[in-house]
Amino acid sequence: MSYESILEELTKGLQAAGLENFSVASSDEAMVNIAKPIAKAIHDGSDFEIKGSATVAEIGAMQDVQPGDIWAMKDSGTVFNSDGTTLIVTAGDLIRWDGRKWSTLLHIDLTGYVKDEDLASSIAVVTASIAAVQASVTAHASRTDNPHQVTAAQVGAATPNDLLRMRYAATNTLRFYRGVLAS
Repeated sequence: MSYESILEELTKGLQAAGLENFSVASSDEAMVNIAKPIAKAIHDGSDFEIKGSATVAEIGAMQDVQPGDIWAMKDSGTVFNSDGTTLIVTAGDLIRWDGRKWSTLLHIDLTGYVKDEDLASSIAVVTASIAAVQASVTAHASRTDNPHQVTAAQVGAATPNDLLRMRYAATNTLRFYRGVLAS
């Protein structure tokens, strides 16, 4: 809402509250009648929806703009209004169309926030690091020369004697249970 719209709504509300107060006996009730339009005007004036973000060139080319539309500016420059006036904007400005021209609603300071190009370069560095690690792991995993002198026991592999002992234990256990079941 524009300043004029808020002022108009507040004035009408106060006039209505004044008329209601002629018939009100309590001063508390009269204060509530006066406070209601003020609270409504403040609420309506502070409640807004941002349609999106745009560059100066995109704002200038917009065709289907409705009064009250708010856009966040991506860049700085001059917005040319249809009435011949201009509006100087900077990246981070929220601008509002009132039906005739654009005006600055407020500015959001974007310094300190990451930019797309910063993010893209960081992603490229991480992606390259991941690719290098994957290549190194693949190269290392395919080696058959045992460069670290790892033993079979260290990786949990069984030796031929271990396999014979396991087979013997399993066979004896099986014989034992067959004997128990047979008796």
